[in-house]
Amino acid sequence: KSGSAATSTITTAFNNRGAVNVQSGTLVLSGGGTDVGGSYTGTGTVEFAGGTRTLDAASSIAGNASFSGGTTTINGSYTGSGTTTVSGGSVTFAGNATTGSLIQTGGLLTGAGTLTASGVSEISGGTQSGSGTTIAQGGATFTSTSFALDGGRTVELGATSTATGSIV
Repeated sequence: KSGSAATSTITTAFNNRGAVNVQSGTLVLSGGGTDVGGSYTGTGTVEFAGGTRTLDAASSIAGNASFSGGTTTINGSYTGSGTTTVSGGSVTFAGNATTGSLIQTGGLLTGAGTLTASGVSEISGGTQSGSGTTIAQGGATFTSTSFALDGGRTVELGATSTATGSIV
């Protein structure tokens, strides 16, 4: 995805067996689909916004990703120095994942994998659950009373972390 449009949207099911390079702006995938050996790269953002999407173990996301709706299961590699945003829907990390920073304002982050954010995490809503771990290496800022930690998930805080409100 490139060009002058800030946002490009694919509303039908998008089944990916190749490379998607989001060079600028945001590519919104709102119709679900399946990734078999697919990859998402680039300095732009891929947004999973609806439907049911499954990325197999050979698929990968490197860069910026947003989860705003639907159900996304990531069985493959999730790496990068970009930003991971969870604002709606649910995202399951079946394996280990790394990101530059984590922003969670809503939605469900779950799974048995470990999500490691090297930068500062900003958490103001949503739920984290499952048997996995979220590691906020760069510290975290909690700014709401609407964040929930459930189902045995562990959140490890590094660096300096602050909280305004409470975790339920």
